[in-house]
Amino acid sequence: MRTRRVTVWHVLMSRSSLLSCLIVALVASGSGCDTATPEAPAGALVVSVLQTGKPNAELVAVSLDGQERPFLHLGYAKSAFFPACAPGGRRVAFQREDDADGFAPPRLAVVDDGRVRPLAGPADDPIRGVLGTWAPDGRRIVIARRSPEPPGAFPDDLAVVDVETGTVEALTSGPAADLTPLWSPDGRRIAFVSDRGGERQREVFVIAPDGSGLRQVTALGREVYLAGWGPGPADVTIRVLRTDGSVVIDTWIVDVETGTLRALPAPALPDGTGRFRFETWVTGGTAYVYQTSRGSGVNGAAAVLSLFDVETGRSTRLIERTGDQSFFGTAWCPAAP
Repeated sequence: MRTRRVTVWHVLMSRSSLLSCLIVALVASGSGCDTATPEAPAGALVVSVLQTGKPNAELVAVSLDGQERPFLHLGYAKSAFFPACAPGGRRVAFQREDDADGFAPPRLAVVDDGRVRPLAGPADDPIRGVLGTWAPDGRRIVIARRSPEPPGAFPDDLAVVDVETGTVEALTSGPAADLTPLWSPDGRRIAFVSDRGGERQREVFVIAPDGSGLRQVTALGREVYLAGWGPGPADVTIRVLRTDGSVVIDTWIVDVETGTLRALPAPALPDGTGRFRFETWVTGGTAYVYQTSRGSGVNGAAAVLSLFDVETGRSTRLIERTGDQSFFGTAWCPAAP
């Protein structure tokens, strides 16, 4: 399958307005500018691509047949990581990391019909944290943020952000670290992982969007990472770190109503394939995207994103990057029904 390598020049030259933006940026002492294509990524993936040694990570849109186009380029020394698509694919939120911010938590921003804007509170203060996923209404998004009282060192409380007004409502609080929140497709609950059970024992919990009904789902006694909601309406997909001292991660599907675990159907990988990593479900849970690595070479292994059809057992390579580039987040943008 033919794939196209996307560079900064592809992004700059893809629209005449982007070239104008570059000229303005150069006049302004090379500060750079934010440019997003007006075409929404509905029915496609949005992928963060980082090039080693460069101060930027860009977002590209990738169709399920492997066709790729630029989507978002930020100014110099600014990066876009871990995108999250709203239902209908018109809005894409992302974590924005600028070199000038140092070690502060990432600022959050959104691409809305081709316009890039920061998420800010009523006083225009930037909203910082780690993105979760959107509510079905396409207006609210759940995030992990630093505990405001006392100020936490890392994001550890959950909150719901109204993207229209900038209002932030606390969802959880306390000494536990609550992370990777995912809004269910039906809007009734939010799944997340927490170390409420003890250090290095993150488990899956669910809570209602109004903060009621907090309930523990798993009791694995291991380090659990939440990877996505699906394939079924009551399922979440998790990554679980093995306890044998290795860095191998197992991927499981958990029914949040019963706590029942089952193995993720996985593709048969050819010899020489690097570590498997589940990325996101697509097309209503009948297929998913996963990441592997291939080869070694002078620049390291190539990063590969592939599509696995659960029903047919067939894998299709979507895009590949050489060893000096890597992927930092993949989101599925479903088209409006």
